[in-house]
Amino acid sequence: MGKFIAANTSVDVFFDRTRRKVDSAVGGGNWSNNNLGVAARFYMGQMQWRPYLLAGVMGSQHQDPGNHGWSPAAELGLGLSTAINNSSDFRVEGGYRYDWDNKSVINKSGFGDWFLGLSILSRIGEAAAPAPAPAPVAPAATTAPAPMQ
Repeated sequence: MGKFIAANTSVDVFFDRTRRKVDSAVGGGNWSNNNLGVAARFYMGQMQWRPYLLAGVMGSQHQDPGNHGWSPAAELGLGLSTAINNSSDFRVEGGYRYDWDNKSVINKSGFGDWFLGLSILSRIGEAAAPAPAPAPVAPAATTAPAPMQ
């Protein structure tokens, strides 16, 4: 969920979850990761396809057979966004996320991974651009009375 805080800056609060079964050749078991964070997008220009920079911070919860805990994480990326209609946008973004979890990967103080995301966004409560203000009505022309003779 997010909001534009300026014409070219939006802030989102997000939650995501990843879960998978790990190959038994590398230790086996189930692994999951929950992230709760905030991300800012800095848009450039007013083109149909608007490029942007992404920066985010989050808390990352890890669950695997040998580790249950939270650690900080951050992400940086680039993206493109375009309006589909007055209430929906399409967004594609990619970047790198780094997690300072020092327990899930043995002898490492953290790990990172690349991401690619495709999104369809819906605006709730307002259209893509506010409706323009109505043009002011010109005052009725008045004619001066003819001079008296």
